[in-house]
Amino acid sequence: MSWWRRILGLSSPAPPAPGPPPRPLPAPLPATSEVAALRKLRGMARGEPLPADEAVVALRSMAGTIQEREALDALRKASRLAPLDEPLRVAVAELFQQRGDPAEALALLGSPASTGGLLLLADLRAATGDLPAACSALERVLARDIATPGARERLERWRGLLGLPSLSGEVLLQDATLFTSAAPSSPFRIVAEAGRGGASVVYRAEDTLLLRTLALKVYHRPREHREQIAREAAVAVEAAGIGVVRILDVDLDQGWLAMEWVSGSSLRERLRSSPASLLPVEPWLGPLLRAVARLHRLGWVHGDIKPGNVLLSSSGAALLSDFGIARRPGEAWQGGTLGYLSPQRLAGAPAALSDDVYAVGRVLEDISEALGAGAPPQLRALASRCLDPAPPSIEALLGQG
Repeated sequence: MSWWRRILGLSSPAPPAPGPPPRPLPAPLPATSEVAALRKLRGMARGEPLPADEAVVALRSMAGTIQEREALDALRKASRLAPLDEPLRVAVAELFQQRGDPAEALALLGSPASTGGLLLLADLRAATGDLPAACSALERVLARDIATPGARERLERWRGLLGLPSLSGEVLLQDATLFTSAAPSSPFRIVAEAGRGGASVVYRAEDTLLLRTLALKVYHRPREHREQIAREAAVAVEAAGIGVVRILDVDLDQGWLAMEWVSGSSLRERLRSSPASLLPVEPWLGPLLRAVARLHRLGWVHGDIKPGNVLLSSSGAALLSDFGIARRPGEAWQGGTLGYLSPQRLAGAPAALSDDVYAVGRVLEDISEALGAGAPPQLRALASRCLDPAPPSIEALLGQG
């Protein structure tokens, strides 16, 4: 008899007569909407088309339900039939991350290009212990928008764990200017300032003797950058040809380089103002890749391939510039631009030709993002190949090796 029954003076009820064991309760049936959503995703696993936005809605409607695992399995099968669009890959990877399976999330996420996808990639890489790759993904985010919530804090923390120095605000700003340089002493007449960066300023100038327009690149600190100026001139001359900016003169004491004047704009400027003008990409991308391949055959790693260092002439020709931090494969180096540094380089590895392949992939990714739905699928596919942890050589991409 229970304590409450004794206090209240109640007698214990008679035990019930033995009967058949109770039948187990049936499992609750999923809601009709969940059944319909799962049917759509199973259709994708059989090769039936479904718009990415509908698939994302269907998947999220089953998150946290008994159907979640079936939905994920269906999409995993669908990914083997055809590549999933990035918004869907991100949604699938997020669910695998929440299920505590970062390896599976990474496998399905692939090589994202969107800011949300890159942030997720960074977290997944960090969860699997690959901090260099995590930092690389965050640098790509900050190169687009320095104010992306949470990105800089995580990058600072992970760089600290890798033993890398803290990032200043100036470093995070694309091509930030450190200070103003006075007009240089040179045999050319300065016409106007054409561009400014952290190490140098570029002027449009006139060669009054030969009656030609040229670009005059003046380093802010000539003595400190003497070796870099000499290397920039020497490597560009050695790699001279289609796709490489021509060096006309150099003065190591005054700290300037005279280069051919490119009357168009940089790839960075086109991405900001008129990305559609980059289509079709073949006329300028092919010569640019061949220039990088030629540089690699000569035994040089450019080390700073980015949109700002690709010049586009008014005729549409592409010219690679700024060879100042070029190194031989296997040499140690510093420098480069955040967002375009390979994970291996962030981890402290010596120079490798694959560093340039990675940077090319990042440039192609920038173009694809700027073009949006108008980006050729081949361009995105090429970017993914370049960003692969074991990328092919530039010559292999060109079909030369």
